Amino acid sequence: MTKGADQKFHDVFYIVGPTAIGKSEIAAEVAREIGAEVVNADAFQIYEGFEILSAKPDKETLAAARHHLIGTMSILQEMNAEKFRRAALRAMEEIRWRGKRAIVVGGSGLYVKALTHGLTSDWKSVKVDFPGVFVFRERDELYARINERVEKMFERGAVEEVRRSREMSGTASKMIGVREIRDHLEGKMSILQSMAKIQQNTRNYAKRQLTWFRNQTNFEPLNLSLLSQGEAVKWIAARARRAFAEQG
Repeated sequence: MTKGADQKFHDVFYIVGPTAIGKSEIAAEVAREIGAEVVNADAFQIYEGFEILSAKPDKETLAAARHHLIGTMSILQEMNAEKFRRAALRAMEEIRWRGKRAIVVGGSGLYVKALTHGLTSDWKSVKVDFPGVFVFRERDELYARINERVEKMFERGAVEEVRRSREMSGTASKMIGVREIRDHLEGKMSILQSMAKIQQNTRNYAKRQLTWFRNQTNFEPLNLSLLSQGEAVKWIAARARRAFAEQG
């Protein structure tokens, strides 16, 4: 396998950013508008099950465009950047075979790097310039969205989702919410304490994601706090069309 950036990924546009930002919905609408397909680059949505806790796209979002690598891996399977890259490459080949373009969407920085830079241990030595957008929101708004999403997870049955779970791989068990809800089920904390802990840990994760994408990619930044979703979709779709036209 090529260790540096792979030119087979030339007809790809990236939409990256922190959790709870609204990437999935925007990416699906952009894909529908330009006739592309979506490749998921989220470390936990790739696992089967845990639709609630991993915040998988809802049915309406999935229906807007064809999606790949969502719920395709066993919860017992260990995942890493190399395995993800192989799976993403297969998905992109299928997309290309159908005459479509791919939109990679996600917040798992190492998975995105595996596509843009390959598996080199020294990514700074690999010169790449892939087209994409880094979406973010003002911190107070993002944190409010995270808190609200976690509350809705509990309303939709996140506790029962974890209660039903059995064995999980080490990778899958790192999903935010699994340990916190198990602690609640074992009587170590109340349900409100469990919810608050998940909110805190998710906010911390989003902060790390923001730092990663600001420092390690050259994707064009877009502040979603300044735009409606429709405006953001049009803005990103225009850049994706232009990028694909330039790639030929």
